[in-house]
Amino acid sequence: AGGGEDLGSSFCVGRVRCPSGAGSSPAMGKGKKLKPGGSSMMAQQKNLLMASGKTGMFKRKNGIIRLTKWAVVKKRKPGDKPKKELFPGDPMETRFSQIPESRNKMVRTEMFGQLYRIKREARATLMKDNRTKTKAGIQFEKKEPRSIDKMRRPDDTLLPPEGDEEIRREDEIDEFAAYFKNETTPKLMVTTQPDPTIKMKQFIKEMVSIIPNSHYFKRESYQLKDMTEYAVENEFTDLLVWQYNRTTQKPSGLYITHLPHGPTSYWRITRCKLGTQIKGSVKCNTGENPELILNNFDTQLGHRLARQLSSLFPQTPNFRGRRNITFHNQRDYVFFRHYRYQFKDNGSRCALAEIGPRFTMKCRYLQHGTLNAREGEYEFIWRPDLQVDRKRFFV
Repeated sequence: AGGGEDLGSSFCVGRVRCPSGAGSSPAMGKGKKLKPGGSSMMAQQKNLLMASGKTGMFKRKNGIIRLTKWAVVKKRKPGDKPKKELFPGDPMETRFSQIPESRNKMVRTEMFGQLYRIKREARATLMKDNRTKTKAGIQFEKKEPRSIDKMRRPDDTLLPPEGDEEIRREDEIDEFAAYFKNETTPKLMVTTQPDPTIKMKQFIKEMVSIIPNSHYFKRESYQLKDMTEYAVENEFTDLLVWQYNRTTQKPSGLYITHLPHGPTSYWRITRCKLGTQIKGSVKCNTGENPELILNNFDTQLGHRLARQLSSLFPQTPNFRGRRNITFHNQRDYVFFRHYRYQFKDNGSRCALAEIGPRFTMKCRYLQHGTLNAREGEYEFIWRPDLQVDRKRFFV
């Protein structure tokens, strides 16, 4: 190859030759030699081709850099005529299968780009027609949008919408039955891990103010086992232990222990914002019992977690206080929100104004009894390998 022998319709290493049928250019030079040396030699060949107004695809094989004949294409100039449509006809009938298996990557890219533009224009036209029909009052078929929630994998633990008789019987004798029968009033003991930060103290102050009958105790050097015994002796119904991240100084975890016999759940806390950090947040009287709303707890595990969260609040809401606390479950993430009702037009319209704080919860495990990491019996433990499929949910 170094002697400049002809390789047909390709370039050799020693001398630059135009492919057969591609023509020649004075800019490339006749029989111009290149300096040996791997990638730099390929760059010199590319520069010579660009000077001649030709581009192509380079390949290296057996130490020889080749520019095949089919890869040589002409550059478009400002005065050239527009290219013909690669997919003539009705745009809605085009499919990706119509694209020929061309060996030219640039041609394939152009084909896919044109097909994408055709589909985008067709979609924009359809949406414009639908808006026009909606304004004119014309009825038309609306397609239901696809989402991961609607493509959820079937699960044997899903509860029917009308309820399950076996679950009703279990609810009458479980640990939370007394709360839903208004026989017991929730009394919460709230604490944190040792040495809470300033941000953590501000968060605890807001949480204690919005949850009725909750009391904060400094952790100091007490062990959780000792605090659990103290809470049982003083007739507390639940123990809440908040964790925080030492880097961000924000809440990162929550233990909820139902007393005296459990169960205990651990929740991962993310995306926490205080009420003072929320734009447009309002204030209200937190002395009234809030209305509690729980959405999309559809499985047996979700039903049990929902009852535990409900038992933290009194079951007798005072609607005159216009407060609302929501636990909204979506794809196993529980969103905590605190709102206030704002009535307009003499009560004919209603809007929601957020009070705060807000955060996102994800259940990591549910355990029988009180907190016991070594000998506890677990009802549920979340692991990353359990949720490889994005359409599989547990709550």
